[in-house]
Amino acid sequence: MKMNILTALLLISVLGCHKDGITPLPPPPPCLFGFCDTSIIDIVWQQPISSDTAEVISAPVLQYKNNVIFTRSVFGYGLDTLKLFDAKTGKLKNTWADYFTTGDLSTQTLYPSQNKCVFTAGNDVFAVSLDNLSTLWKSHLATGSGSGLINTQYDYVYHVHQGRDIYNTPSYWVRSKIDAVKWDTFFVQNKIDQYDPGGAEMPSIWISPKGDSIALFQIRYVEFGTASSRERTDFVAYNMTQKETYFRMDSIDKQGTVQLPYI
Repeated sequence: MKMNILTALLLISVLGCHKDGITPLPPPPPCLFGFCDTSIIDIVWQQPISSDTAEVISAPVLQYKNNVIFTRSVFGYGLDTLKLFDAKTGKLKNTWADYFTTGDLSTQTLYPSQNKCVFTAGNDVFAVSLDNLSTLWKSHLATGSGSGLINTQYDYVYHVHQGRDIYNTPSYWVRSKIDAVKWDTFFVQNKIDQYDPGGAEMPSIWISPKGDSIALFQIRYVEFGTASSRERTDFVAYNMTQKETYFRMDSIDKQGTVQLPYI
């Protein structure tokens, strides 16, 4: 019994002591309306990307050197506007809206490469400088349509061009040097049986042990014009150096979804 009492007194004395000069942490502030701010990072600056923020969305923020780039998209009120802010002060440095035409289009994710970035709007592709948002080049696909997806790999920008008719229309995988637009077709997919190539994900590029550039991508097919409207997804590895199919796996997904392949 005596041993138990001594042990209890020892625990109480240890738990009740703290070093001189150390103040216990204060209790956390109360939560207001169910929201608690537990961050310890101070807000350096904050800028609305539109006067009415309730009507505006933005693609993921792109940061380059001392620049931060947002896209300002207003629901139903025309084209997006790119905005470039000073990362340290939040000062607006420049804006961009150098489109071919006006209309309700949507700028997709900005894909950076060195000091440039590319993006799509409708059937058009644009490249701008990350230093000042100046237009480097723009490509208008007047005779067909283009995928809203695009990406950059190494020094190239990759895109998919398609015809305006979704039936019996091939899809063309193309790429261009990011410095100056000149589309080069490296893969064409036609209709397979009753399946039309209805969608595609941009490729990831793998450099093989032999030094060949292998484009890895998925193709979504839809059986248009039938009551079932069945779908499927194929996976393709294409050797762009040798200009031949490296391997192909058909019908890896019966739901017709496509995702970016990770290497």
